[in-house]
Amino acid sequence: MKKIFFNVMSIGIPFIICSLVFYSLDIAPFGHQTFLVSDIGSQYLQFLNFFHSFFTDHLSLYSFSNGIGDSVLALAGYYLTSPFNLISLFFNESNMPVVLSLLILLKISVMGFSMSFYLSKHHKKLDYSILLFSTAYSFCGFVIAYSMNYMWLDALILLPFVVLGLERLWLQNRPTLYAVSLCLTIVTNYYLGYMVCLFSVLYSIYLYALQYEKREDFKIAILFKRGKTFILYSLLAGLTSSFVLIPSILGMMNTAKTSFSIISLLPYPKFFISVFSQFGIGTIRYDLRLDHLPTIYSGIFIVIFFIVYFLITGISKREKVASFYLLVALFATLIIELFNTIWHMFQSPAGFPYRQTFIFSFLIIVFSYKGFIVWRKSCEKSYLFKAAGLFIGFLFIGEIGLGFQNIFFKNKSFFETQQLESLVLSLAFIIIYVILLLLWSRKKAVWIFTCIAILLCFELGLNYRFGLQNVPFGNQTTYSSFSKKINATVTDLNPDHNFFRVQNKLSGSALGYHTTYNAYNDAWTFQYAGTSAYTSTLNEKTLDTLTNLGIYSKNERRFNYVDTNPVINLLLNVKYQLSYENGQLITQQNKEAIGSGFFMQNDQIKLRDGAVFSNIEAVLQGILPSKKPYLVKMGANNETQAEGNLLLYAPNTEWTKTDAIFVNGQKHQTHVAILSNQLFNLGYFKKGEHVEIKFKPDDLMQAKKPDFYTLSNARFQHLLQHLEKNALTLTEGKGDYLSGTVNAPNETNKLFLSIPFDEAWQVKIDGKPVPKSQVMGNFIGISVPKGNHAITLSYYPKVVPFSLLLSAVALLTGIVIRRRK
Repeated sequence: MKKIFFNVMSIGIPFIICSLVFYSLDIAPFGHQTFLVSDIGSQYLQFLNFFHSFFTDHLSLYSFSNGIGDSVLALAGYYLTSPFNLISLFFNESNMPVVLSLLILLKISVMGFSMSFYLSKHHKKLDYSILLFSTAYSFCGFVIAYSMNYMWLDALILLPFVVLGLERLWLQNRPTLYAVSLCLTIVTNYYLGYMVCLFSVLYSIYLYALQYEKREDFKIAILFKRGKTFILYSLLAGLTSSFVLIPSILGMMNTAKTSFSIISLLPYPKFFISVFSQFGIGTIRYDLRLDHLPTIYSGIFIVIFFIVYFLITGISKREKVASFYLLVALFATLIIELFNTIWHMFQSPAGFPYRQTFIFSFLIIVFSYKGFIVWRKSCEKSYLFKAAGLFIGFLFIGEIGLGFQNIFFKNKSFFETQQLESLVLSLAFIIIYVILLLLWSRKKAVWIFTCIAILLCFELGLNYRFGLQNVPFGNQTTYSSFSKKINATVTDLNPDHNFFRVQNKLSGSALGYHTTYNAYNDAWTFQYAGTSAYTSTLNEKTLDTLTNLGIYSKNERRFNYVDTNPVINLLLNVKYQLSYENGQLITQQNKEAIGSGFFMQNDQIKLRDGAVFSNIEAVLQGILPSKKPYLVKMGANNETQAEGNLLLYAPNTEWTKTDAIFVNGQKHQTHVAILSNQLFNLGYFKKGEHVEIKFKPDDLMQAKKPDFYTLSNARFQHLLQHLEKNALTLTEGKGDYLSGTVNAPNETNKLFLSIPFDEAWQVKIDGKPVPKSQVMGNFIGISVPKGNHAITLSYYPKVVPFSLLLSAVALLTGIVIRRRK
């Protein structure tokens, strides 16, 4: 009974603290506010909707909601493999923001259980004091800073099991728990799983150093002999996770994140003594989430006994030295840029830095508990005073370092208000903890220790609230109401399940967002073929193709079709625009979207980086050659030389310094704030019209010399008329199956498909497989003989059965080896 109560409390205490914090901030399910902010509101919510539809609507390994179309394997492997996501199946799509809150709440709670399980097994005792330390783990600095990146929290749940498994492997030759928990860590999030793998090596060295002390024990041959079990089961754990790992790695190799920065591989320090300030309360705030010091907060009470651990005589010097070196090794991965980059899979993080701090906090809490139980035997007061004095000294040193950092690097005052608040609060908690511990050391009264426990819970909850209090939460009521309208509208647009794309210009405020929202991933939420994406798994070749045609891309993780133009509507088959004006949801049809494929005279067109107008001209000439150009340059006196849409591209402009573009005195407004180059459509003008274009600042046009071209409406309309007769309309059975019929007019015909090239696509004409080619950047092209033909496309990635087979073989091998032993 005690064990059951203990386990319930280990989950229940963090659950209650987190619930009270959510309640105080009116966060769902206790209020109407939801996490419609940052990446959780612009990525994870939409991907969770895909997870929901994957199981409730259809199973598909490809989706045209993924940008303009891509495999879902890499994205699912990074964002969606946590079993906690199954909770979403009990809710409808309009309540997915509530599910986000529940996922955070439940994962934080279960972290308490996993940590208490480890500490009780490690010390072979079920002691209620463990609950203080396990609860501190649930609210460590990493959680405060990154709880909204909830897909990472599974690694924190599993880390204590991995460590316990390592201890059983090295000390008892029982490797099963280690192999299983490490495999699950990699499967649920291979990114942090990679960090746990690196830590497993460090912790194995630590355990070995504690177990063996003779010089000959550290010879290579002996190390290999004693470590072969660790090596074997580490490999088996990795291979068993192949069904997630291999498709994810292959997918990530297609992104722009495979390039390296030389600067990130240099061994220079990223920070100095200012890091000590992060041990205090209130140092982690939402507005600092993208750029901050390592989030090493673990609780004031915890740090006191962490220091006691190294001061007290009841712990052997050998253990302290080994623990110190382990902490130094891990701290080196934070402070040295080279090591930090290696721990982040050789990619310096673009925001949310120092993602391995959860391991550092784990060690602090583990050593702190050891310090506490040893101190509890003697209750020697001097250790408390020394620890408190050192803690206060570290905090002051950290704040002074932070002050100099503010002056020299951030142009701020030496002591910011937040710093003073943090320092004062931290000092107050240190003093109160010491007083209560002194009182408890005299009488060992239960009510005094209860006060300490309540104070710790209050501290942890207060610190978490500090981390969330400035978050611009969204409104669940608004989201639920408007999302239902969008779903109904999108369904009505496509009763025949034809394949076409939709451009989303919806306002974030209409969906209940109270912060900038660019609708990058709304296609996942509302299940249509999209024209934008924001994900760490974005295909580099597709991105390059789109940007070379003038589509906006802020960085290698996102793109967005912002300013509508006829050429992109044709090439991508963008049939509809969704917008929100004057409180109404508006749909507008694009006449240029004639089909999912059409015949080209020449499909061997090479797109050049940054040469947007040259690329568009080459593409249009490849479709239907014209003696006169499709794009006509504006005259020197700002007069149009043809009738049609006036397009602007400024290849050298720094858009971060550009406030606005004015066309004939009217501000040209896009639904997305432009921070890099893209092709602008300034409007439709007749030939010979004078167009006054001004930039703010005024000297931008003279300094950067942007290009202005008119898309000749007469020639473009002639091209459309030529294509419409034999355009291909595809019907989408599922995301990974398309079919349609086409009439090829000539003996040899080159059919362009507005589908990104992928080797996994199998194309058939009249039921017979035909080869495909990569055309016009990263699209699919096929040769079609004369006559009427049925075209089908099936997506079948061979890596799936291979990786499943490899996982099964590794799992069975592990089982056989274990049973023989």
